[in-house]
Amino acid sequence: MKVLFLSLKGFSGVGGIEKVSRVISRVLADMKTDGVLSHLCCLSAYDSEADARYVSPEDFRGFGGNRGSFCAAAIRAGWDTDLVLLSHVNLAPVGLAIKLLHPAVRMVLIAHGIEIWPRLNGLKREFLCQCSSILAISQFTKDKLVANNEVAPARVEIVHNAIDRFFRIPSYFAKPPYLLQRYGLHPDDHILLTVTRISSLERYKGYDRVLEAVAGVKPVVPKIKYLLAGKADPTEKQRLAGLVASLGIQAEVIMTGYVTEEELTDHFLLGDVFVMPSKKEGFGIVFIEALACGLTVIAGNKDGSVDAVRNGELGILVDPDSTEEIRQAIITGLARARQLDEHAKQQQSRRVLEAFGFEPYRQHLQKTLLAHLNKKNKIHN
Repeated sequence: MKVLFLSLKGFSGVGGIEKVSRVISRVLADMKTDGVLSHLCCLSAYDSEADARYVSPEDFRGFGGNRGSFCAAAIRAGWDTDLVLLSHVNLAPVGLAIKLLHPAVRMVLIAHGIEIWPRLNGLKREFLCQCSSILAISQFTKDKLVANNEVAPARVEIVHNAIDRFFRIPSYFAKPPYLLQRYGLHPDDHILLTVTRISSLERYKGYDRVLEAVAGVKPVVPKIKYLLAGKADPTEKQRLAGLVASLGIQAEVIMTGYVTEEELTDHFLLGDVFVMPSKKEGFGIVFIEALACGLTVIAGNKDGSVDAVRNGELGILVDPDSTEEIRQAIITGLARARQLDEHAKQQQSRRVLEAFGFEPYRQHLQKTLLAHLNKKNKIHN
Protein backbone atom coordinates (compact mmCIF):
# COMPACT_ATOMS: atom_id res chain seq x y z
CA MET A 1 0.00 0.00 0.00
CA LYS A 2 1.42 3.33 -1.11
CA VAL A 3 0.70 6.80 0.28
CA LEU A 4 1.60 10.20 -1.12
CA PHE A 5 1.52 13.11 1.36
CA LEU A 6 1.44 16.60 -0.14
CA SER A 7 1.97 19.69 2.00
CA LEU A 8 2.66 23.38 1.56
CA LYS A 9 5.18 23.44 4.39
CA GLY A 10 5.81 21.70 7.67
CA PHE A 11 9.42 22.27 8.63
CA SER A 12 10.01 25.91 7.74
CA GLY A 13 7.09 27.40 9.66
CA VAL A 14 5.79 27.47 13.22
CA GLY A 15 2.03 27.86 12.76
CA GLY A 16 -0.68 25.35 13.57
CA ILE A 17 -0.97 23.97 10.04
CA GLU A 18 2.79 23.42 9.92
CA LYS A 19 2.62 21.57 13.25
CA VAL A 20 -0.15 19.34 11.92
CA SER A 21 1.90 18.54 8.81
CA ARG A 22 4.88 17.54 10.93
CA VAL A 23 2.79 15.26 13.12
CA ILE A 24 1.18 13.64 10.07
CA SER A 25 4.64 13.04 8.58
CA ARG A 26 5.64 11.19 11.72
CA VAL A 27 2.49 9.05 11.72
CA LEU A 28 3.11 8.05 8.10
CA ALA A 29 6.79 7.33 8.80
CA ASP A 30 5.74 5.05 11.67
CA MET A 31 3.31 3.25 9.37
CA LYS A 32 6.12 2.57 6.92
CA THR A 33 8.50 1.44 9.67
CA ASP A 34 5.83 -0.91 11.01
CA GLY A 35 5.36 -2.39 7.53
CA VAL A 36 1.84 -1.03 7.10
CA LEU A 37 2.90 0.98 4.06
CA SER A 38 5.08 -0.43 1.32
CA HIS A 39 5.94 3.03 0.02
CA LEU A 40 5.76 6.59 1.37
CA CYS A 41 6.42 9.78 -0.53
CA CYS A 42 6.20 13.16 1.24
CA LEU A 43 6.46 16.22 -1.01
CA SER A 44 6.50 19.79 0.31
CA ALA A 45 6.02 22.84 -1.89
CA TYR A 46 7.83 25.38 0.29
CA ASP A 47 10.16 23.42 2.58
CA SER A 48 13.68 22.70 1.44
CA GLU A 49 14.46 19.81 3.78
CA ALA A 50 12.80 17.77 6.49
CA ASP A 51 13.50 17.23 10.17
CA ALA A 52 14.67 13.61 10.32
CA ARG A 53 12.80 13.10 13.61
CA TYR A 54 9.57 13.17 11.62
CA VAL A 55 10.34 11.60 8.28
CA SER A 56 13.30 9.90 6.68
CA PRO A 57 15.11 12.02 4.07
CA GLU A 58 14.69 9.14 1.60
CA ASP A 59 10.90 9.54 1.83
CA PHE A 60 10.86 13.36 1.62
CA ARG A 61 11.48 15.94 -1.03
CA GLY A 62 11.13 19.69 -0.60
CA PHE A 63 10.93 22.18 -3.43
CA GLY A 64 11.77 25.43 -1.61
CA GLY A 65 8.99 27.39 -3.30
CA ASN A 66 9.48 26.07 -6.83
CA ARG A 67 5.80 25.40 -7.43
CA GLY A 68 6.19 24.19 -10.99
CA SER A 69 8.65 21.47 -10.04
CA PHE A 70 6.54 20.55 -7.03
CA CYS A 71 3.38 20.15 -9.12
CA ALA A 72 5.15 18.07 -11.76
CA ALA A 73 6.71 15.79 -9.13
CA ALA A 74 3.41 15.42 -7.26
CA ILE A 75 1.52 14.44 -10.40
CA ARG A 76 4.18 11.88 -11.32
CA ALA A 77 4.16 10.42 -7.82
CA GLY A 78 0.37 10.35 -7.78
CA TRP A 79 0.31 8.14 -10.84
CA ASP A 80 1.71 5.24 -8.83
CA THR A 81 0.03 5.50 -5.43
CA ASP A 82 -3.05 4.23 -3.62
CA LEU A 83 -3.92 7.23 -1.49
CA VAL A 84 -3.06 10.93 -1.67
CA LEU A 85 -3.28 12.89 1.58
CA LEU A 86 -3.31 16.67 1.13
CA SER A 87 -2.53 19.05 3.99
CA HIS A 88 -4.39 22.07 2.57
CA VAL A 89 -7.19 22.90 0.14
CA ASN A 90 -4.82 25.20 -1.77
CA LEU A 91 -3.33 21.99 -3.17
CA ALA A 92 -6.63 21.29 -4.94
CA PRO A 93 -5.32 21.85 -8.51
CA VAL A 94 -2.61 19.25 -7.98
CA GLY A 95 -5.09 16.82 -6.45
CA LEU A 96 -7.48 17.23 -9.39
CA ALA A 97 -4.69 16.65 -11.90
CA ILE A 98 -3.71 13.42 -10.13
CA LYS A 99 -7.34 12.28 -9.99
CA LEU A 100 -7.82 12.99 -13.70
CA LEU A 101 -4.84 10.82 -14.63
CA HIS A 102 -5.41 8.17 -11.96
CA PRO A 103 -9.20 7.94 -11.28
CA ALA A 104 -8.85 4.99 -8.88
CA VAL A 105 -6.67 6.89 -6.40
CA ARG A 106 -8.32 7.93 -3.13
CA MET A 107 -8.02 11.56 -2.11
CA VAL A 108 -8.13 12.63 1.54
CA LEU A 109 -8.00 16.30 2.54
CA ILE A 110 -7.15 17.84 5.92
CA ALA A 111 -9.58 20.72 6.66
CA HIS A 112 -8.19 23.16 9.20
CA GLY A 113 -10.14 26.40 9.57
CA ILE A 114 -10.56 29.72 7.82
CA GLU A 115 -9.22 28.36 4.52
CA ILE A 116 -12.18 25.98 4.28
CA TRP A 117 -15.01 27.80 6.11
CA PRO A 118 -16.29 30.13 3.31
CA ARG A 119 -18.12 28.94 0.24
CA LEU A 120 -15.42 27.78 -2.16
CA ASN A 121 -15.51 28.21 -5.90
CA GLY A 122 -13.88 26.78 -8.99
CA LEU A 123 -11.21 24.12 -8.63
CA LYS A 124 -11.41 24.00 -4.84
CA ARG A 125 -15.11 23.21 -4.88
CA GLU A 126 -14.64 20.58 -7.58
CA PHE A 127 -11.84 19.06 -5.54
CA LEU A 128 -14.10 18.67 -2.51
CA CYS A 129 -16.40 16.59 -4.68
CA GLN A 130 -13.51 14.34 -5.72
CA CYS A 131 -12.28 13.67 -2.18
CA SER A 132 -12.99 10.24 -0.74
CA SER A 133 -12.99 11.84 2.69
CA ILE A 134 -12.28 15.14 4.42
CA LEU A 135 -10.66 15.09 7.85
CA ALA A 136 -11.82 18.14 9.82
CA ILE A 137 -9.80 19.15 12.86
CA SER A 138 -12.88 20.26 14.84
CA GLN A 139 -16.65 20.04 14.93
CA PHE A 140 -16.82 23.75 14.13
CA THR A 141 -14.79 23.26 10.94
CA LYS A 142 -16.95 20.30 9.95
CA ASP A 143 -20.14 22.29 10.50
CA LYS A 144 -18.86 25.22 8.44
CA LEU A 145 -17.70 22.92 5.64
CA VAL A 146 -21.03 21.12 5.47
CA ALA A 147 -23.12 24.28 5.68
CA ASN A 148 -21.22 26.45 3.22
CA ASN A 149 -19.97 23.90 0.70
CA GLU A 150 -22.79 21.36 0.67
CA VAL A 151 -20.53 18.47 1.61
CA ALA A 152 -22.40 15.44 2.94
CA PRO A 153 -21.73 15.12 6.69
CA ALA A 154 -20.88 11.42 6.27
CA ARG A 155 -17.89 12.38 4.09
CA VAL A 156 -16.36 14.51 6.84
CA GLU A 157 -14.63 12.82 9.77
CA ILE A 158 -13.38 14.72 12.80
CA VAL A 159 -9.73 14.06 13.62
CA HIS A 160 -8.68 16.47 16.35
CA ASN A 161 -5.19 17.91 16.34
CA ALA A 162 -2.59 16.47 18.69
CA ILE A 163 0.36 17.53 20.78
CA ASP A 164 3.57 16.95 18.86
CA ARG A 165 5.48 13.85 19.88
CA PHE A 166 8.54 16.04 20.47
CA PHE A 167 6.80 18.75 22.49
CA ARG A 168 8.38 18.69 25.94
CA ILE A 169 5.81 17.67 28.56
CA PRO A 170 6.97 18.86 32.00
CA SER A 171 7.54 16.34 34.76
CA TYR A 172 7.07 19.06 37.38
CA PHE A 173 5.43 22.45 37.18
CA ALA A 174 7.60 25.04 38.91
CA LYS A 175 8.08 28.47 37.34
CA PRO A 176 11.51 28.62 35.62
CA PRO A 177 13.76 31.00 37.62
CA TYR A 178 15.61 32.18 34.52
CA LEU A 179 12.39 33.44 32.94
CA LEU A 180 11.24 35.10 36.15
CA GLN A 181 14.56 36.95 36.14
CA ARG A 182 14.43 37.73 32.40
CA TYR A 183 11.04 39.41 32.64
CA GLY A 184 11.47 40.94 36.10
CA LEU A 185 8.69 38.83 37.62
CA HIS A 186 8.12 37.64 41.18
CA PRO A 187 6.94 34.09 42.02
CA ASP A 188 3.85 35.60 43.70
CA ASP A 189 2.76 37.49 40.57
CA HIS A 190 -0.47 36.35 38.94
CA ILE A 191 0.67 35.70 35.38
CA LEU A 192 -1.55 35.62 32.31
CA LEU A 193 -0.05 34.28 29.09
CA THR A 194 -0.95 34.40 25.42
CA VAL A 195 1.27 32.78 22.79
CA THR A 196 0.35 33.71 19.22
CA ARG A 197 1.39 35.54 16.11
CA ILE A 198 0.86 39.25 16.75
CA SER A 199 -0.21 40.55 13.38
CA SER A 200 -2.40 43.33 12.07
CA LEU A 201 -4.01 40.62 9.92
CA GLU A 202 -4.84 38.36 12.88
CA ARG A 203 -6.43 40.61 15.49
CA TYR A 204 -9.18 38.02 15.83
CA LYS A 205 -6.84 36.26 18.29
CA GLY A 206 -8.44 38.47 20.96
CA TYR A 207 -5.42 40.02 22.67
CA ASP A 208 -7.01 43.50 22.43
CA ARG A 209 -9.90 42.29 24.57
CA VAL A 210 -7.47 40.70 27.01
CA LEU A 211 -5.60 44.01 27.41
CA GLU A 212 -8.89 45.78 28.11
CA ALA A 213 -9.82 43.06 30.59
CA VAL A 214 -6.44 43.33 32.36
CA ALA A 215 -7.13 47.00 33.01
CA GLY A 216 -10.38 45.92 34.66
CA VAL A 217 -8.75 43.12 36.66
CA LYS A 218 -5.87 45.28 37.94
CA PRO A 219 -7.86 46.88 40.81
CA VAL A 220 -8.96 43.40 41.99
CA VAL A 221 -5.66 41.58 41.44
CA PRO A 222 -2.91 44.19 41.87
CA LYS A 223 -0.08 41.73 41.17
CA ILE A 224 -1.40 40.76 37.73
CA LYS A 225 1.06 40.51 34.85
CA TYR A 226 0.22 39.77 31.21
CA LEU A 227 2.82 38.18 28.95
CA LEU A 228 1.90 38.58 25.31
CA ALA A 229 4.33 36.25 23.59
CA GLY A 230 4.98 35.96 19.90
CA LYS A 231 6.57 37.69 16.96
CA ALA A 232 4.89 41.05 16.32
CA ASP A 233 4.89 42.94 13.05
CA PRO A 234 6.06 46.57 13.52
CA THR A 235 2.66 48.13 12.82
CA GLU A 236 0.87 45.93 15.32
CA LYS A 237 3.57 46.33 17.95
CA GLN A 238 3.28 50.10 17.74
CA ARG A 239 -0.53 49.99 17.87
CA LEU A 240 -0.52 47.73 20.93
CA ALA A 241 1.99 49.96 22.71
CA GLY A 242 -0.45 52.83 22.23
CA LEU A 243 -3.37 50.75 23.49
CA VAL A 244 -1.43 49.63 26.58
CA ALA A 245 -0.51 53.26 27.36
CA SER A 246 -4.08 54.46 26.94
CA LEU A 247 -5.27 51.75 29.35
CA GLY A 248 -2.60 52.63 31.89
CA ILE A 249 -1.23 49.08 32.14
CA GLN A 250 2.37 49.59 31.03
CA ALA A 251 3.66 48.00 34.23
CA GLU A 252 1.41 44.97 33.82
CA VAL A 253 2.08 44.06 30.18
CA ILE A 254 5.22 42.42 28.82
CA MET A 255 5.60 41.71 25.11
CA THR A 256 8.22 38.97 24.99
CA GLY A 257 8.80 38.74 21.27
CA TYR A 258 9.25 35.41 19.49
CA VAL A 259 9.48 32.35 21.72
CA THR A 260 11.61 29.48 20.42
CA GLU A 261 10.39 25.89 20.44
CA GLU A 262 13.13 25.12 22.97
CA GLU A 263 11.71 27.67 25.44
CA LEU A 264 8.01 27.20 24.73
CA THR A 265 7.31 24.72 27.53
CA ASP A 266 9.14 26.94 30.03
CA HIS A 267 7.01 29.92 29.01
CA PHE A 268 3.88 27.86 29.61
CA LEU A 269 5.21 26.91 33.04
CA LEU A 270 5.75 30.60 33.80
CA GLY A 271 2.05 31.33 33.42
CA ASP A 272 -0.89 30.67 35.72
CA VAL A 273 -3.63 31.21 33.13
CA PHE A 274 -3.42 30.90 29.36
CA VAL A 275 -5.93 33.20 27.68
CA MET A 276 -6.71 33.57 23.98
CA PRO A 277 -10.35 34.47 23.25
CA SER A 278 -9.99 33.99 19.51
CA LYS A 279 -12.83 34.00 16.99
CA LYS A 280 -11.21 32.17 14.07
CA GLU A 281 -9.39 29.13 15.46
CA GLY A 282 -9.87 25.90 13.56
CA PHE A 283 -8.84 24.09 16.75
CA GLY A 284 -5.99 25.76 18.64
CA ILE A 285 -3.05 23.45 19.36
CA VAL A 286 -1.67 26.07 21.74
CA PHE A 287 -4.59 25.41 24.12
CA ILE A 288 -3.79 21.75 24.55
CA GLU A 289 -0.08 22.50 24.89
CA ALA A 290 -0.89 24.96 27.68
CA LEU A 291 -3.20 22.47 29.37
CA ALA A 292 -0.52 19.78 29.24
CA CYS A 293 1.78 22.21 31.05
CA GLY A 294 -0.67 22.65 33.91
CA LEU A 295 -2.20 26.02 33.01
CA THR A 296 -5.81 27.01 33.45
CA VAL A 297 -7.08 27.91 29.96
CA ILE A 298 -9.55 30.56 28.79
CA ALA A 299 -10.77 30.21 25.19
CA GLY A 300 -13.44 31.69 22.95
CA ASN A 301 -16.78 29.97 22.45
CA LYS A 302 -17.36 30.89 18.80
CA ASP A 303 -14.89 28.69 16.91
CA GLY A 304 -12.94 25.44 17.03
CA SER A 305 -11.40 26.39 20.39
CA VAL A 306 -14.46 24.70 21.92
CA ASP A 307 -13.12 21.31 20.81
CA ALA A 308 -9.67 21.96 22.28
CA VAL A 309 -11.13 22.50 25.76
CA ARG A 310 -13.77 19.79 25.30
CA ASN A 311 -16.79 22.09 25.49
CA GLY A 312 -15.57 23.60 28.75
CA GLU A 313 -14.54 20.35 30.44
CA LEU A 314 -10.85 21.28 30.29
CA GLY A 315 -11.05 25.07 30.27
CA ILE A 316 -13.20 28.19 30.60
CA LEU A 317 -15.17 29.31 27.55
CA VAL A 318 -16.05 32.98 27.06
CA ASP A 319 -17.74 35.22 24.54
CA PRO A 320 -14.69 36.65 22.72
CA ASP A 321 -16.58 39.89 22.06
CA SER A 322 -17.30 40.53 25.75
CA THR A 323 -14.53 42.28 27.67
CA GLU A 324 -16.51 41.90 30.88
CA GLU A 325 -16.92 38.15 30.41
CA ILE A 326 -13.18 37.83 29.75
CA ARG A 327 -12.45 39.95 32.85
CA GLN A 328 -14.58 37.72 35.06
CA ALA A 329 -13.04 34.59 33.55
CA ILE A 330 -9.53 35.90 34.27
CA ILE A 331 -10.42 36.52 37.93
CA THR A 332 -11.99 33.07 38.18
CA GLY A 333 -9.13 31.43 36.30
CA LEU A 334 -6.43 33.01 38.45
CA ALA A 335 -8.20 31.87 41.61
CA ARG A 336 -8.58 28.37 40.17
CA ALA A 337 -4.95 28.23 39.10
CA ARG A 338 -3.74 29.00 42.62
CA GLN A 339 -5.71 26.00 43.90
CA LEU A 340 -3.98 23.59 41.52
CA ASP A 341 -1.14 21.85 43.31
CA GLU A 342 1.54 19.72 41.67
CA HIS A 343 -0.61 16.58 41.79
CA ALA A 344 -3.62 18.32 40.25
CA LYS A 345 -1.50 19.69 37.41
CA GLN A 346 -0.06 16.26 36.73
CA GLN A 347 -3.58 14.82 36.59
CA GLN A 348 -4.67 17.54 34.17
CA SER A 349 -1.65 16.90 31.97
CA ARG A 350 -2.44 13.17 31.84
CA ARG A 351 -6.09 13.84 30.92
CA VAL A 352 -5.04 16.10 28.07
CA LEU A 353 -2.52 13.59 26.76
CA GLU A 354 -5.13 10.83 26.88
CA ALA A 355 -7.40 12.97 24.72
CA PHE A 356 -4.93 14.83 22.50
CA GLY A 357 -1.57 13.11 22.85
CA PHE A 358 0.44 11.85 19.89
CA GLU A 359 -0.29 8.16 20.49
CA PRO A 360 -4.12 8.35 20.37
CA TYR A 361 -3.79 10.63 17.33
CA ARG A 362 -1.45 8.17 15.63
CA GLN A 363 -3.86 5.30 16.21
CA HIS A 364 -6.86 7.29 14.99
CA LEU A 365 -5.22 8.59 11.83
CA GLN A 366 -3.67 5.22 10.98
CA LYS A 367 -7.05 3.50 11.38
CA THR A 368 -8.70 6.13 9.17
CA LEU A 369 -6.11 5.89 6.40
CA LEU A 370 -6.09 2.08 6.46
CA ALA A 371 -9.86 2.09 6.06
CA HIS A 372 -9.49 4.14 2.87
CA LEU A 373 -6.65 2.01 1.55
CA ASN A 374 -8.66 -1.16 2.15
CA LYS A 375 -11.69 0.31 0.37
CA LYS A 376 -9.53 1.23 -2.59
CA ASN A 377 -8.07 -2.27 -2.81
CA LYS A 378 -11.50 -3.92 -2.57
CA ILE A 379 -12.82 -1.73 -5.40
CA HIS A 380 -9.73 -2.43 -7.48
CA ASN A 381 -9.95 -6.17 -6.91
